[in-house]
Amino acid sequence: SVDIKASSVNALRGMQALIVDDNTTNLKILVKQLSGWGIQVTPFNSPQLVTDVMSSLNKFDFVILDMQMPEMDGEQLATAIRQHRDATALPLIMLTSLGNLA
Repeated sequence: SVDIKASSVNALRGMQALIVDDNTTNLKILVKQLSGWGIQVTPFNSPQLVTDVMSSLNKFDFVILDMQMPEMDGEQLATAIRQHRDATALPLIMLTSLGNLA
């Protein structure tokens, strides 16, 4: 569990988040963490599915995207999202896993 101040958690409570990650384990962890902070989470395991619901983006307060996904990566999905909502209306958070640095 990530340690953040109670006042910060209270500011997040009730927000709506869209999470997109093709890795089931990562998706479950993000859903559990954000839900624990009182955030309403809508998870997707495929960026293609998100493109089908672009007209519903106005209900979300922020989006968390995985950078490395097959078919459509996080950057491509972010570009598609930006065609419907700008950065001031819908902040995007991009996550990526570190590769083998050896």
